[in-house]
Amino acid sequence: MGIYVFKYDRLEQLLREETMHIDFGREVIPASIGRYNVQAFLFNGYWEDIGTIGAFYKANLDMTAAIPPFNLFDADAPMLTRARYLPPSKVHNCVIDDSIVSDGCIINGAKISRSVIGLRARIGEGRKSKRRT
Repeated sequence: MGIYVFKYDRLEQLLREETMHIDFGREVIPASIGRYNVQAFLFNGYWEDIGTIGAFYKANLDMTAAIPPFNLFDADAPMLTRARYLPPSKVHNCVIDDSIVSDGCIINGAKISRSVIGLRARIGEGRKSKRRT
């Protein structure tokens, strides 16, 4: 994880160097050490690289565990989101296990396990998803 702060002219100079392929972790930062005032802060909290679809998918499903690697409900470090003012989710005749259900969903007669259900999702009994090939 990185949050980088550069003086504009220094960053522009680094990015113009012909040997650079614009990979901050492998090229820009190492090339700056010894030439400029480079400082770091060690981060010991939760972090996942979600640079691929598979990694993003896994990181989301990891949050469905009974004790996930990141606590979304920690009062000392609250997770604040934009208010959407949606109705609460409506769940009828369902079995839902190890899942997260967002606001505004209607779920009827479903068996859901280890899933992240997005905003305003509609899930019904016996429905088959239409896959595009």
